[in-house]
Amino acid sequence: NHTFFYAAYEKYMQADWRTSPNGATVPTLKMLDGDFSELLGADVGGTHCSTPPCPILANSLDPTSGYQDPAGNPIYYGSIFLPNGQVAPGNIIPAGQWSASGISQKIIGIYKQYYKPVGPKVTGNFPWINSNDPKFQQIQFSIKVDHNISNNDHAHASYIYNHRPKTEIEHPESPWIPNSQSGGPFTPNSSQELHTNAYRIGETHTFTPNILNVLNFTFNQFQNVQESVAQSGPWASTLGLNGASYPDKGTSFPQIVYNGGPNGVGEAQIGSTWPQGDVVYHGILNEALSWSKGRHNFKFGSEIRALGYNQNSAPPGAYAFTFDGGTFAPDNAAIKPNVGFAFANMGLGYVQSASQGVPFDQYGRRKELAFFAQDDYKVTNKLTLNLDLRWDITMPQRELHGA
Repeated sequence: NHTFFYAAYEKYMQADWRTSPNGATVPTLKMLDGDFSELLGADVGGTHCSTPPCPILANSLDPTSGYQDPAGNPIYYGSIFLPNGQVAPGNIIPAGQWSASGISQKIIGIYKQYYKPVGPKVTGNFPWINSNDPKFQQIQFSIKVDHNISNNDHAHASYIYNHRPKTEIEHPESPWIPNSQSGGPFTPNSSQELHTNAYRIGETHTFTPNILNVLNFTFNQFQNVQESVAQSGPWASTLGLNGASYPDKGTSFPQIVYNGGPNGVGEAQIGSTWPQGDVVYHGILNEALSWSKGRHNFKFGSEIRALGYNQNSAPPGAYAFTFDGGTFAPDNAAIKPNVGFAFANMGLGYVQSASQGVPFDQYGRRKELAFFAQDDYKVTNKLTLNLDLRWDITMPQRELHGA
């Protein structure tokens, strides 16, 4: 019996794709056609007076002190402003302006196809997913071999593999299509894949009854990859972004953030800048020699460590857009927080800010050395001195490609 084998395998799975019917908020059917009159109603704008629409007053005690736009139109709580700085008549954006942006209309078309509201309310009108980790699995496999080469030599080797795929909900407020494992094309949430590999190999050699040498090599690797749950394409050609170097395959829907809406009413973020990932690894080679002589137990050893970190950022050209509700509103502290709607400005095609992903991949490397000497000196049967000397050398971190 010189060789022994050990192996183990285990797998754990859980899934919970249940949704709550009225957790998320999406644009109403009227809003998808440029009609934002509901923002003036009792649910939103009507909380400031008994009979909406409610004017924004310069003096709360004077009902005739309502603010007006440059054309003399009254400004209400929830009013939508057009690019000319005037209030949209009836809070309805004229058809010619609403359909002017081809990209915006394509986004609105996806809302109409996948995210029609399921209730009459302005908020809480679409399902969201209940669990923060609706899908979680863990798969682990390990194997070990022990081999007695001779009475003085013993070798061992092992391998451990761990795989943990899961769906991670970073934006629980985002709409989620029921009976779906992706949430639809707009979902900003991610699918994460974790892979861990651990290798061990070692040899123990007995030179004499009081001299023992142990040599070990270890290599560990951790890989983390995150991509959109709904990763699909080609979004560049679908939305008309080809001319901006947006990748046409393997990317998620462009990230769109809506900031600002009357009385806290707003739409959830859609899209993301996934995928991205990183790999961390380290290799360790160490050796220790033990020698017992008289009252002394000596131990001498050294260790070499090599560490690496590879990080891949968002894909080149990945877009992130932000729309703000106050883009065309008057710069007045009494007015701006209570008017405008970021989704309306998206429909008009007016972006507050935009960014485009630039690859910033890192390949960091570093080496470390260590040497030690140790003596456990038994002075008497009741007193032992532990004497240690260690020298650690940490090399400067460097970039593999010299950047």
